[in-house]
Amino acid sequence: MTKSRHILAPRKVWTAADLDYLRKFYPGTMAKVLAERLGCGVAVVCKKAWALGLHKSDAFKASPASGRLDGVRGSATRFKPGQKPWTLGMKGVHMHPATEFKKGQAPANVQEVGALRINSMGDIEIKLAPGPRQWLSLRRYAWQQERGPIPKAMCVVPDNGDGHDTQIDNLRLVTRAENIRLNLLRKYPKELRNAMAMRGRLSKHIERLEEESHV
Repeated sequence: MTKSRHILAPRKVWTAADLDYLRKFYPGTMAKVLAERLGCGVAVVCKKAWALGLHKSDAFKASPASGRLDGVRGSATRFKPGQKPWTLGMKGVHMHPATEFKKGQAPANVQEVGALRINSMGDIEIKLAPGPRQWLSLRRYAWQQERGPIPKAMCVVPDNGDGHDTQIDNLRLVTRAENIRLNLLRKYPKELRNAMAMRGRLSKHIERLEEESHV
């Protein structure tokens, strides 16, 4: 573990005397004052008081030191009974009308229908209609245009492993389970994938021999 290099304040070590002092004075003394006397932060004092189940006294809560509203402090900036806000009758607040969006105005970065983009997974998507959620995988779009609807729970994958190659001859349908297996295999080098496939075939062969030996 690395040291804090004096960036963090030293950790407060609570002695028995510190705890007795906190129990005695916390109910009627500001946490800031106690923190100065105990040599730690205000948050440290409050956290330890909470752990010990300590609370401020009613007398302290009623005193000016508590910082609670007494009906006088801050009264100049409060709403008065019957006072009307300056926005009354206004439909929204228009501080800078010249730079506000107008009704029906599209943002500068909006994409037109038919635009392409690469999503966070690295796949190409095409925009099918106006709106922020009208994007579809270009592979699925190409399949639907050439081969029709995609059956439920089926995925469109490239035969050559290149997700950006959306030529219809390079696409095929697989189940979700098979797609997961393909994605896992593509993470490894070709030599390792071949070794994993050989191990799978060997395991099946051993299982078959064991079954035959028990017959």
